[in-house]
Amino acid sequence: MLVKLLVLAAILWAVWYGARWIARVDAARKRWEAAKQAAAPDESHRTRVVDATETERCRVCGVYMAAGATQGCGRPDCPTG
Repeated sequence: MLVKLLVLAAILWAVWYGARWIARVDAARKRWEAAKQAAAPDESHRTRVVDATETERCRVCGVYMAAGATQGCGRPDCPTG
């Protein structure tokens, strides 16, 4: 009878210790994931690619406009109109 109680106590201790070990491993994994995510670069600060357009400076007023623009600055002497 005493042997059965000792075996039962050993099994209960092993289950309890195993549950604690699993909880510690899970907590360490969560801390590691949080540290990894904190060290990762923030996606909101990424450089965005913008389509660029060539510009030309107006000989008269000095305003930069898109190359080959059909509308000028509005001055009567503007060469682009």
